[in-house]
Amino acid sequence: MRIPGSLGDNQVPMGVVNGAWENPATMNDTWVFKIEGHNWKSTTTLLHLLAELTGKGVNYLLNIGPTPEGDIIDPAKVVCSALLNAASVAAMVLTVEALVAELPPEPPPDTHS
Repeated sequence: MRIPGSLGDNQVPMGVVNGAWENPATMNDTWVFKIEGHNWKSTTTLLHLLAELTGKGVNYLLNIGPTPEGDIIDPAKVVCSALLNAASVAAMVLTVEALVAELPPEPPPDTHS
């Protein structure tokens, strides 16, 4: 039975949704920790899903799959760190409407002319 306001696991709506919706998703192929689970979604894939769902008004519920002891394993930490960094950059762009980047160094002058 589908709960009103909830998409199926890992589903993306076709367009903007009305009301409060959520999308439960996993970082790999399972909802529970499995020592042999190595089929992790790429950070790029998860960032694209986050941006797409957010743009459609959907909350993205991402399961990080902790171990039975409650530990977060390294692949999940890497993805969470990348998502946090992307959100930080997005917040800065939305707030100041500008990006600050380091300019490449000037090439040395041509002394052979």
